[in-house]
Amino acid sequence: MRMKLTGGNRTGPRSGPSERGRTARVLLLAVLALSGFVLNGFAVSPADARTIALLVGVGAYPEARHRLDGPVHDVATMQNLLTTRLDAKAADIRTLVDAKATKAAIMKELAALLPRSAPGDLVFIYFSGHGTSARDRNVAADLPYGTGAFIPFDGTTNPEKSLRKRLIVGRDDLQPVALRPLDAGGRKVIVMVDACYSGKFVRAIGKGGKDRYAIIGTGTDEFATPARGEAAAPVAPEPWPFRNVIMLSAAGDYEVAKETGTPAESFDGKPKGVFTDAFARILQGDIGADLDGDGTVSFREFRDAAQDFIGRSGYAQTPQLLPGLAEDTNGATIAAFAGLPAIAVSRSAAAKTGVMLTPAAESARAAIGQSGADLSAARPDFRLDRIGAIWKLSTAANDLVFANESLDAMIARIEAEALLNRIRAGADPRVKLAVELEPASRAGTFVIGRDGLNIRAQVRKGARLLAVDFQPFGGITTLFPTSAGENLAVGAEGWKRFPEDGRIAATAPAGLDRLLVLAFPTDPPGMEAFFEINGTAKSSQLRDFETWLGGLKSGYGAALLDIRVVEPPTEGAP
Repeated sequence: MRMKLTGGNRTGPRSGPSERGRTARVLLLAVLALSGFVLNGFAVSPADARTIALLVGVGAYPEARHRLDGPVHDVATMQNLLTTRLDAKAADIRTLVDAKATKAAIMKELAALLPRSAPGDLVFIYFSGHGTSARDRNVAADLPYGTGAFIPFDGTTNPEKSLRKRLIVGRDDLQPVALRPLDAGGRKVIVMVDACYSGKFVRAIGKGGKDRYAIIGTGTDEFATPARGEAAAPVAPEPWPFRNVIMLSAAGDYEVAKETGTPAESFDGKPKGVFTDAFARILQGDIGADLDGDGTVSFREFRDAAQDFIGRSGYAQTPQLLPGLAEDTNGATIAAFAGLPAIAVSRSAAAKTGVMLTPAAESARAAIGQSGADLSAARPDFRLDRIGAIWKLSTAANDLVFANESLDAMIARIEAEALLNRIRAGADPRVKLAVELEPASRAGTFVIGRDGLNIRAQVRKGARLLAVDFQPFGGITTLFPTSAGENLAVGAEGWKRFPEDGRIAATAPAGLDRLLVLAFPTDPPGMEAFFEINGTAKSSQLRDFETWLGGLKSGYGAALLDIRVVEPPTEGAP
């Protein structure tokens, strides 16, 4: 992929098959409170602090077309995890499941969270079921942009009330009734939502399983299923209004959340939301989440580990975390998520890129094998297919990486992934680097010709940055800096936004870019030689780059962003 800067005074790398762009993700509705998490800027909880929880799950909706299998098991799982893993008392956990989870009952329990708790307590709010948002053209609820809504048991019926009044709307209900009073009252809050904020942007086309959004208010099951990436017109999110609230959700603003395709795919053999299943696996130590090996798991590491597991399991959804880096004035998202086992995640520099070949792509077996790919990987990185004359490389979650007539382009992309993994394996976990896309509302998916993005990086002790774009067709280029004058240095403020004077436009071709951001704690000698990287993994310049990184005495930190660039919706599509 190529980058094109808008609103600034420079363009991106100047050679390659075509231009491409970037953009970001934001999260709307979700909050969870766990026992004993300590955040920078939060008052330390008193020794007698409790965990107060409200767990809501709705699967048995009145209409058969809306029913889900997982929520009842999700609530039972969360209740068990809170008591056995996070020291919550059974008496402090209230549950509302199926017919008991009406809007009136949910609102009553949300209002009770303040008198049930005391300053310093932790409040955990969990929703599992159907979700919707203003992006959902099938729900005529007149919802405000910048918020999501949970559909209670009676949210699909009760016609005497307007649709919006039947839902649990983040801005209308959750914030004023629960979050703002709890935040002002010195409680620490985490909201976790395993539901989708579905709408006109996307309907996931990854692995099977039920979508966690309902079609209500239209009287029909006929609806469009646009490719992942269709988006509404950009709407600026409101500033993060809380100091003591962490929010986690199963999917991005424009994505649907899934249930496990079969019960056997969940950790205990029962139907689950895939996000809840990933949370349980991490909490039980089945999935390592200590990505930097420092002996703790931060909220950001939890989100990243869950996202990686879900993607490799074949589900096209992107778990989200709020506040974002720009609004995280307390350092909350990089603080320890207490109770999660700190199982270090090791990346082997010798690990091969796993590739699964479809029957139609078997003719490429010898060529792909010669690239060094692992054709028998249990959890492959890529899936290679052939449709007529077109080769198609996809992720395990069925996100398009690249489609083209050239098998060489597919091989170049597979080889680039191996180089990327080697560079990440060589990173020093002591360099605390976090990166995210801005705006953070599209779960990393951007529409060609319409969307633009920026990148924000945070390094605790300051560093010099280098951003390298691994493009869909296997090309590798420097994104920033491309000259000494751009000087991407993180100073005392601890973060950097780039580009500073414009945005990166999403441009063709469609596919998946992987943006590698490197942080160097000192000004590394010889870095200027790589301001103009432009080649493939096999080129001499990239071999020199890998050798240079391996020889740095001061080491480097590494972080990765996935950026999906998609075609705009077809003119006249519903």
